[in-house]
Amino acid sequence: MIDENLSCKEIRIFAMSKDEPRFENKTYSYIQREFFLKDLVNEKGKFLYYRNGMNISGDTLVLFKFDRQIIASAIVKKSEKELEVKHGVEHKGALYIDISTIEVFKPISISKLLKEIPNLRYSTRVTNIPIENLDIIIQLINKNIDNKNY
Repeated sequence: MIDENLSCKEIRIFAMSKDEPRFENKTYSYIQREFFLKDLVNEKGKFLYYRNGMNISGDTLVLFKFDRQIIASAIVKKSEKELEVKHGVEHKGALYIDISTIEVFKPISISKLLKEIPNLRYSTRVTNIPIENLDIIIQLINKNIDNKNY
């Protein structure tokens, strides 16, 4: 569960590409379980991105979108543009996630998000959510968390 007293500077949506080799032909539940809850923890929160990243100065609540649904959230401390080859794939940069804040939950559709935040300007790649919507986001995520692993 996300603490209702969570403090962050920004809220952003980050689109994960199904074209990225490690996510190709994977289900959202596989990505939640294997990538967010295992791989990211083992990598100490370093999320290498394949194509497009985002500039983050710190303490940003990031909602991770996969296949038109929000499937996870976490606080990102910083981002860096750095070319790094891992498992034969060139990555353009990294997000540094506080692994203690990773949450996975029943997917939240973009249409549900737009219904809850009607004035949201949604983009398919990176979307900023006005910080005054933090309580709505926390409630929406916490309502979709249950005790089973996805």
